[in-house]
Amino acid sequence: MRVAGGLGTRAMAVIIAIGLFASGCLDSTRESRHTHVGAVAIIPVYPANGRFGAFTDIIINTVKLHIERPPNEVVFDSLFVFPSNQNQLSLVVQIPLQAQREVLPVTLELRSNGQRIFAGTKNVVITEQDGAATSTDTIPVSYVGPGTDIQTLQILPHDTVFSLGEVFRFQVAARDSSDRPVAEFYVSWSTSDSTIAPIDAFGTVRGPARRAYLTLRARTPTGIVDSTHIAFAKPATQLLLASGDGQTGGVASPLPQPLVAQVLDADGVGIPGTRVFFAAVGSSGSIRDTIAITDSAGYARTIATLGPQLGTRTFQATVRGLFTINFVETAVAGPPTILTATIGTNQQDTVGKRLPVPLELLVTDAFGNPNNGATIAWQVASGGGQLSATSTPTGVDGKTRVLYTLGTRSGTNVVVATIPGTATSVTFTSAALTGAPRNIASVSGNGQSGIVNQPLAAPFVAAVSDLYGNPVAGATVDWRVTAGAGNLSTAQTFTGANGQTQVSFVLGTVSGNNVITAVVAASGTAAVFDARALPSAPTVISVAQGNNQSNLTGLPLGQLLAVRVADTFQNPVPGVKIDWQVTRGTGQTTTLSSTTDQTGVASNGYRLGTTPGQELISATISGTKSTVIFSENALARIPSSIVIVSGDHQTGSHGSNFPAPLIVQVTDKGGIPVVGASVSFSDSTSTVLAATDSIGMATAVFPVNAAGGNTQFVTATVFATILRVIFTLTGL
Repeated sequence: MRVAGGLGTRAMAVIIAIGLFASGCLDSTRESRHTHVGAVAIIPVYPANGRFGAFTDIIINTVKLHIERPPNEVVFDSLFVFPSNQNQLSLVVQIPLQAQREVLPVTLELRSNGQRIFAGTKNVVITEQDGAATSTDTIPVSYVGPGTDIQTLQILPHDTVFSLGEVFRFQVAARDSSDRPVAEFYVSWSTSDSTIAPIDAFGTVRGPARRAYLTLRARTPTGIVDSTHIAFAKPATQLLLASGDGQTGGVASPLPQPLVAQVLDADGVGIPGTRVFFAAVGSSGSIRDTIAITDSAGYARTIATLGPQLGTRTFQATVRGLFTINFVETAVAGPPTILTATIGTNQQDTVGKRLPVPLELLVTDAFGNPNNGATIAWQVASGGGQLSATSTPTGVDGKTRVLYTLGTRSGTNVVVATIPGTATSVTFTSAALTGAPRNIASVSGNGQSGIVNQPLAAPFVAAVSDLYGNPVAGATVDWRVTAGAGNLSTAQTFTGANGQTQVSFVLGTVSGNNVITAVVAASGTAAVFDARALPSAPTVISVAQGNNQSNLTGLPLGQLLAVRVADTFQNPVPGVKIDWQVTRGTGQTTTLSSTTDQTGVASNGYRLGTTPGQELISATISGTKSTVIFSENALARIPSSIVIVSGDHQTGSHGSNFPAPLIVQVTDKGGIPVVGASVSFSDSTSTVLAATDSIGMATAVFPVNAAGGNTQFVTATVFATILRVIFTLTGL
């Protein structure tokens, strides 16, 4: 129900007097229980912001009173007519009380033609009392009539211009929270100045005879409001371009200033509330408000958004019945958004070389329009190298470029171009190729040692690189034995993907140092490997020096005894233990064992025994049967002196031996005892022969040949010499 009007003021004065009478209306069974009489006056209280006086067509013509005693005893429930010729309703009803004072929930409904309009419930204190009520209570009521579910209200038409004195009836539409239309509801109408243009309960406005600009409002009982502007003016005769023409803006972006048109009447006065239709011509762009309503000065404004194309763009403003005006704007490229590599990516060249093609990119906005004057930042992301610039601007074609010199390491080089302050970037990838073979270095195998005539345990490994140290594949390497002997597995090799190559080596039969040189065929640079050939097991022993010497007995030989130990290939073997042993004679070696030096030689000193003659000394490789024999000659010493050591001036009994032996010592001219010299002890009767021992002493046990206290002379003579001494002895 769409009703225009207001709520009668008499509804505000509803007063209900409630009293209890002990009359025959109460049956006998309840009379004994309900003997109390009470009275109270009730006044409904409308919502404070309701302004229901404006709804004059809401006529309250019935009132319902409902009283319950909890939990569910209906004490009173009745509907009363509210006569149209009364401003106040007083009712006297019988309500049985169970006590002198009760608090009962009272529900009050105000109805219009049987439809609930207002309703409210409140606990009311009813006190036993004789006569009329002396107290007044209030029950707040809320609007519960049609349209309580309205969420939006819309006046139709909106923002309208009328001719002076024109009469027009407005419509109103309502929708609920689900955006469904609401069919029945109350609405009140008002204008901002009813003295200029009053509006009736049905939304009809009568325009004044002079220019006016008013606000029209429609309101529901629940407070949902819509408003619109209405203007009363002379007919529009002019449409002027006020501002916003000749602007420059980015494509697909709003222009910085609004498009403003002004509508004037014949007197040059701005007409408010006029509809101005704005539109974009062709693909110029879009308009925020295709219909704009002029303000109190006749100005209508909207925002224009340029299309995605560059160049001059046109927007129009039109008022029906008047000519059209054009706003001519210029669309330039929007913010730089897209980077596209045009040339220069996926190139390849030798490390350290400048790429033949520059790195070039195109900068456009989001719609592909080239962006002039955009700053691009360039950065080497990986691979090293050098850019000709780290920041460049775009030209009118949206392009910019840099030169790039590859890094010195082979592999992938990456250059990234970005729009500073954004995440937008483009990547240029290039391949840095290895340069010509230039350098060579030993990787492994150098400094090895092994047994002669045997292969080394590990190969010689060399690495070939270019000028910057990048491994070179396929390089030719020549191998040479430049010192020593031995055999290479091959004289020429080629490097693999890692730039490395290798050969095996078998040592020669000669011990010592070997030098192998690896030469890069293309550059002549070389790497040198050393390998030491060690002798094999000692198998051969020979006399190096000291054999067949002679010297006087008891003296060291003038030359050391020396042996040389060699392997099968006659390479001297160092560190071999030699065992020395005297197999004939009484001489002595300085040590029982010695070790061969680096030349395979082991030596020993030897002192001749005291007995003249041949002396033999063996030298044996320890733990083997490999032996050599040294033969040396001990020469006898020449007696030069003989002296009595003991036994002189003895006394002995005739017919027996003297109690002590006769002892002499024979020495040479140096005072060295002569060993083995023959000494004859003799007197006129007996002769005893003796040889000197190791200390040159000769001993004889001699018989007593004299008697009776006579002296006996015994002469000790060195054989074949004139050397002699005489013992003086006494015989008893």
